Amino acid sequence: MVRRIGITMRITGAMDYFEPRDCLAQDWWTFLLSSFPDIQWMGLPNIGNNIQEYVSGWELDGVILSGGKDVGSVQQRDMTETSLMELAVRRKLPILGVCRGMQMLNFFFGGSNIEDLTDTCGKPDTHVATNHRIKVELGPYYNLFKLNEIEVNSFHRQGVTRTALAPILQPFAYSMDGLVEGLYHSDLPIIGIQWHPERKNPAHDADLRIMEKFLRI
Repeated sequence: MVRRIGITMRITGAMDYFEPRDCLAQDWWTFLLSSFPDIQWMGLPNIGNNIQEYVSGWELDGVILSGGKDVGSVQQRDMTETSLMELAVRRKLPILGVCRGMQMLNFFFGGSNIEDLTDTCGKPDTHVATNHRIKVELGPYYNLFKLNEIEVNSFHRQGVTRTALAPILQPFAYSMDGLVEGLYHSDLPIIGIQWHPERKNPAHDADLRIMEKFLRI
């Protein structure tokens, strides 16, 4: 069965040009082409609330909220992803939030993000461009990992703690310093992970199982 998946994009500047541009890391294309060749995917432009009308004719089967920059740093992207989440929740479409995308899910459902990780992790850049171990909790997502602990990549400056987690969201994985690394919605087909499955990752097999879970929901 072909699945049509929309992937959000970051907004970045262009060298030598004073214009914002939407972009998506080619890692996503490589990852999806090699592991899920039957998926049809499209990058979703940052057009704010107009995104719902834009995707109305695409018959999307799910949405990936990709990573890139902090929540709150680019208003147009925040508006676009918020509008997409409203649409997905209304239609009960699966959502996979990756890194920033997981934090957007938490914020959307009433949680808050930790902007300065110093108090929790010792310094704000502890989780930037590194690998670390996470603990997987017993529950509905435990069998995706087959292990109590796995190692994942990490590229984020903001984070979510248990106390900052939205009440409707349930954690299934934590970093050793107390950050939520994986979550799911209690009632809707929504998953969030703090690491990047599309990038080089020690937990590659687990990434494939998470993607398969997302696509089957």
